[in-house]
Amino acid sequence: MERPITVEEAQRDQDDLARLIGYQIYSARIPASQSILLSDGTANFMVNSKKLQINKGKSSFQNWPVLCTQSDTQTTTKASVATTSNIFNVTTAQSRNTFTGYRNKKSFRFLGIPYSNVPARWTYGKVNTRTKSYFNATSFGSICPQSGSQVDDENCLFLNIWTNYLPSGSNDNLRPVLFWIHGGAFTGGSGSDPTFDGGNLVSRGDVILVTINYRLANLGFLNVPGTNITGNYGIADQILALKWVRNNIKAFGGDPDRITIWGQSAGAGSVRALLGSPESRNLFAAAIPGSNLGGYDYGTSYSQYYTPQESYAVIGNATIFAAGCSGNNSSTIQCLQRVSAYDLQNTVPNKSPANGNSARFVIVDGTYITESRLNVTDRRKVANVPTLWGNVAEDAAPFLQYSSSGTNRTTAISSVLYGDQASFAKDVLANENLFPLGTSLSNNISLNAFNLSAQVGTDVIFRCLDQATVSSALKHKSFQKSWYYQFERTYQPSGFDPNAPVCDAPKTANRPNGDPSLPYLRCHSGDLLFEFGNYANEAVVFRDQYDLPFTALIMDYWTAFARDHDPNPPTDYLSVRGYSSTAEITQKTGRWQESQSQNLNARLLDALPRQLFTSIRSKQCSIVGIPSEYLEPSSIAT
Repeated sequence: MERPITVEEAQRDQDDLARLIGYQIYSARIPASQSILLSDGTANFMVNSKKLQINKGKSSFQNWPVLCTQSDTQTTTKASVATTSNIFNVTTAQSRNTFTGYRNKKSFRFLGIPYSNVPARWTYGKVNTRTKSYFNATSFGSICPQSGSQVDDENCLFLNIWTNYLPSGSNDNLRPVLFWIHGGAFTGGSGSDPTFDGGNLVSRGDVILVTINYRLANLGFLNVPGTNITGNYGIADQILALKWVRNNIKAFGGDPDRITIWGQSAGAGSVRALLGSPESRNLFAAAIPGSNLGGYDYGTSYSQYYTPQESYAVIGNATIFAAGCSGNNSSTIQCLQRVSAYDLQNTVPNKSPANGNSARFVIVDGTYITESRLNVTDRRKVANVPTLWGNVAEDAAPFLQYSSSGTNRTTAISSVLYGDQASFAKDVLANENLFPLGTSLSNNISLNAFNLSAQVGTDVIFRCLDQATVSSALKHKSFQKSWYYQFERTYQPSGFDPNAPVCDAPKTANRPNGDPSLPYLRCHSGDLLFEFGNYANEAVVFRDQYDLPFTALIMDYWTAFARDHDPNPPTDYLSVRGYSSTAEITQKTGRWQESQSQNLNARLLDALPRQLFTSIRSKQCSIVGIPSEYLEPSSIAT
């Protein structure tokens, strides 16, 4: 146990300590009269002045609550920095399992926790039922086998917990839980990606963060009709992890009745699937799907689910052919079981007639997924929870090919609208006022043409379907309440910056790290570092004076939603915590209004006050064939 701080240290850090203790009183976790033990004195919080009264002299009282502060300079991206001085054990009440984690930076960390048994390949897992076991949770578990990775170990069903609070055993003052599902096209990614480190988020927002691994690509989504390879293993893993969290999160300070499922890209597609899955509807209390793919083109299959036969026709048969496993069902399965995990995720797709693609399709299996899409018009078939939806302004840009030969509206629009969408191309071309070529990015004609492609692509792949989803869900009262957003400020993670540098703020002599006030494309995944509060870890130097308050603002919105199912942080909460920059921005922007079926009240997210939109590009969405009534039964029928 580390020593209490001294009177001298308390006097030096009085402002910070006063805010920490004042927040505990505000949250009714300690009484206003509670004395704070120092190594050579005591401190009391003065409610009227919001200052500490510090008294020198030993106290005879020892059985007082403990408030841990942290001065560790370790960066949050360190995978394992546990030492004998910062180790903590947590024992779960139900199974009596003990997990050893550690305190680092701004949180307690419990990493690499197995939430499932190790299921045989292409079988569904079971909640880890080992009892009275000891688990070293000081380092991440193996990621799941995936393209581009040398990992061949299928023992990968681990989760990670970041918490700023460990209960004494009474389960008092439990915190809300953010349950993060990573993206990566259902073919890549992991819960141990440093982008998703939870130290900053849980400390600032007073929440618990859980991140998970789940099976991917051919190991997670392959199905072969007529056999026991039935698909949706990755979705089943997510549900299994949710069950583990509900059963065990109290021991880590989390409230099992306030779990918000949260994901981005394919993770948002997962959230969408879980909203409609009968296996998961009672396991969570709220949902945040960010940058979900749907509508047309590349995004279609993330929100429109195949039958097993359709998925097999698209990818399953090609996978079996590439693996050299064609034959009757019995011999096919035996052959596939002999292929290594590495080869299934790398060699086989590269040999596949499907051009290097792997299985990545959620299917209608009748158990985990029972509808061909999220049925928001029938309240019996969707989780009736609060939701927070949104996208990035030019979300689709990384999925489109930038070409210097694209110099006009026809080229820009035809590069996005083709195939099933060709019927809309004529209408889009005819509406130059709604789909202008513009000169917003630069004098570079091809770059402005790509900007138009990105706008149309974002309409048809991201923006319009989710707006239609929220509109119909609220009309039919399928969601308790909803909010909608669009990111206007982004920063691309170093590992995902396609078409660079079009997704990066232009660098200037005055702003060598980029000037976000100048036009640039705000692209897919450019919101993540702000949401997790890890921008500083990635970029090292802020681009301008607004990046830091914007990071704080987004964390405050997201964690307010986790706590209260409303993204508006209360004014008194911001005051007692000393979050002055968020208080200033939210005062200028006003309250973020709930979405209504005919009025999304979409908030444009930036560090400066931005206009609130009824909906974003609603006229454009109608022209590209995804109007607000797109999911209504009458629209689907026609």
